[in-house]
Amino acid sequence: MGMSLQQLHLTSQSIAEKPSARDHQVIDVKVTHKFNSETNQATEEIDKLSIVILGYKGSTPAIKLPVELSDKVLDLKEKLDSDSIIRVTFDKLKVRAYALINDKGQLISGVSCSAEDFEISHLDELEDLEL
Repeated sequence: MGMSLQQLHLTSQSIAEKPSARDHQVIDVKVTHKFNSETNQATEEIDKLSIVILGYKGSTPAIKLPVELSDKVLDLKEKLDSDSIIRVTFDKLKVRAYALINDKGQLISGVSCSAEDFEISHLDELEDLEL
């Protein structure tokens, strides 16, 4: 009998840029707004939040976060947009493997990540460089 994906024990170190890393470098912050089908436009209301990190061998896993953290995530996005180098730690990070067959018969696999909260562990604000 084989082992199912649900039996795999994946941790923060499974997706970290190096196994010894205790925090993760943020490379993007994604904010998705709800969509109004009547007006065919996005609304002001936030639907999904995620922090994209630099992962193992250059991968870029997106860590999904609760919508209740929108103010905190938007603040992080503002810092990242100002060319800061930011590292974060996640609270109750869950990493789950998945695999499925698409409609063309191809295997699609990867990991899905979510966390309950995050904290900035390191912030380097880059000064404007004069050339």
